[in-house]
Amino acid sequence: MFSLFAYNRITNVDSSKMDQNMLLLINEFGLIKFTLIINVFTSSLMALSASLFDILVLRKILKYKRWITFIMLSILADAAIVLLVLDTVVLFINRLFYKVSGVSYQFFTQDEISPIAVNILVILFMGKIFIEMDKKLGRGNLWKMITGKFLRPVEEERVFMFVDLKDSSLLAETLGHIRFSQLLQDCFYDFAVVDKFKADVYQYVGDEVVISWNKKDAFKNNNVLKAFFAFNEIIDKRANHYEQEYGVKPFFKAGAHIGPVVITEVGEYKKEITYHGDTMNTASRIQAMCNNLSAQLLISSQVYDSLLDCEEFKREYIGEHPVKGKMNMVKLYKITQE
Repeated sequence: MFSLFAYNRITNVDSSKMDQNMLLLINEFGLIKFTLIINVFTSSLMALSASLFDILVLRKILKYKRWITFIMLSILADAAIVLLVLDTVVLFINRLFYKVSGVSYQFFTQDEISPIAVNILVILFMGKIFIEMDKKLGRGNLWKMITGKFLRPVEEERVFMFVDLKDSSLLAETLGHIRFSQLLQDCFYDFAVVDKFKADVYQYVGDEVVISWNKKDAFKNNNVLKAFFAFNEIIDKRANHYEQEYGVKPFFKAGAHIGPVVITEVGEYKKEITYHGDTMNTASRIQAMCNNLSAQLLISSQVYDSLLDCEEFKREYIGEHPVKGKMNMVKLYKITQE
């Protein structure tokens, strides 16, 4: 938007008031190149400033604030950043032309910039709402619902991992329901790290979280393993916080399996994209076997066979085991981090 305004402003400027050397310089350089530079410079500066402020300030101070509070304060912050960046760009452009021509000429004034700032803020607001709603529904699900991708059931091969808090009943009894819920909030906030490994959070069920990948993303760089252990690394780094706040360092166990599932959109008033199939049941049963097999992460042989070679993980075959609800035994591997 700013670059289009710049192009229009320059092409319609009164050339009689401009120094001829400056006109020659602009024509030789090219209006398209000039406006492209303006666009890249302005967009990059806005994006970098807004992202840094969001990550370093807003998400830390607003960790447990209401969603609408976060949105409104985020928009106010974006407004300040947009105005600051536009002021900086306007000053830069005007000084640039003064330097190359020696003639003081205001290509852009504050009155002309204000409507642009308002339009940018409206676009930012709508974009922010869309992004936050997408997070609430699960990454990519909002667009899938809008386009009706899963109005009819579709079969797809996916990896599912069930991640469960160990000794949750004892912790709930010890901490009380409110403190236990706050512990889960903290843990699942840290669990957001799995997004870096292309994992989609499907559901939070009590003290358990279910995540999934498409086959390509799951085994690219062994994301299916790295996501779980990245979460554990954060828990380890914040062990002091958990000990001080709750008197315990949480411990999570997980089970993973791959296979066909049916994906479909269900519901009228509370729409969801859901997964159906034996793959999910098997992944859940594998996770439930972690305690008996003294394992933190168990994976099926189907997941194991698709993994890449990686020295940072130790993989131990622990034999075939019966899984509740299945006639055939399941080959399992215990995964630990070197």
